[in-house]
Amino acid sequence: YLDMEKKVKGSTFLLATDGSEQSKNGLDMITLSLMKETDRIYVAHIYNNAKKDLTYNLKQEYIRDTYEAYLFTRLPSTRYELIWEHVKEGSSSKAQIGEIASVHDVDFMVIGFEGIKGPKLDPSVMGTAVKHFSMEAQRTMIIVRRRVIRKEKPKGGYNFLALVDGSEAAKKALIEALKVIDPVKDCVEVLTVDTEGMAGKMKEPYTAILTAANVANFKYTVLDKSGDSIPDTISKHLGKEDTPDYDFVVMGSKGAGVYKKSSGHYLGTVAEKVIITARTNLIIVVKQLPPPLMSQHHIIAVSYTHLTLPTSDLVQISVVAVSLKKK
Repeated sequence: YLDMEKKVKGSTFLLATDGSEQSKNGLDMITLSLMKETDRIYVAHIYNNAKKDLTYNLKQEYIRDTYEAYLFTRLPSTRYELIWEHVKEGSSSKAQIGEIASVHDVDFMVIGFEGIKGPKLDPSVMGTAVKHFSMEAQRTMIIVRRRVIRKEKPKGGYNFLALVDGSEAAKKALIEALKVIDPVKDCVEVLTVDTEGMAGKMKEPYTAILTAANVANFKYTVLDKSGDSIPDTISKHLGKEDTPDYDFVVMGSKGAGVYKKSSGHYLGTVAEKVIITARTNLIIVVKQLPPPLMSQHHIIAVSYTHLTLPTSDLVQISVVAVSLKKK
């Protein structure tokens, strides 16, 4: 199977808003920090007129007026679009947001970790929207937990933490994050947990990616597993007082063991742990399975190769090759 994709310069963001504070924080971060001059943003809101108990600031008319006024004063009209839809019969707001993302083929979907109801009573419970899109959205997710603006940082740049394990998903996550990383102002730390002495061998591909992208400030860090599971090792690192103040944690939704498990939709153990425990913003690349023909055969082995071939400043070709071995 060979898939050739032509990608034009410039990224597109879809902010799904419910009028909550974290949605507004996401809008600030996109427009003030993450968007480049060639990027475009869609703001989508799915409303239901049957809900009569909403306060004024959560009514769809107020939300639209607020976002429209915000965008009008910050971006030219060619770089943003508001999409307001009533929830369709038999559908859901999450399903319609997913449809909008597909129709406009956006690069990033942006949602708040908490909705209008605020934080969960049990902090170990993931919100339904976050869990749904982290598994189902076939595009990169940005999950907003706190407002951080690049120019307001002491050194004028973000701190990114990229969690890697040698998998294609980890490489893809780092490459996708480069679309919002400022190579001059931001710092990137690539972090892995040492298992069976493989950490040193994994360093070169990631440092090569960052070097090729002209990222000036990056480092490669190895954590000792020390008897804990990999998810717990990473979670403890993020919770330490002397751990750097990361603004974004970058990771794939599934790691190196994806093909050893069911082909259904699920989160990897590291992704699930980090989404719940990290107290900062997240960039998650939802790993897509190979093409549908997988389900038409009995597969006992899979090899997956991804190459990016630069052809000019404006166009690049991505070549994805998947080899399938049948019984």
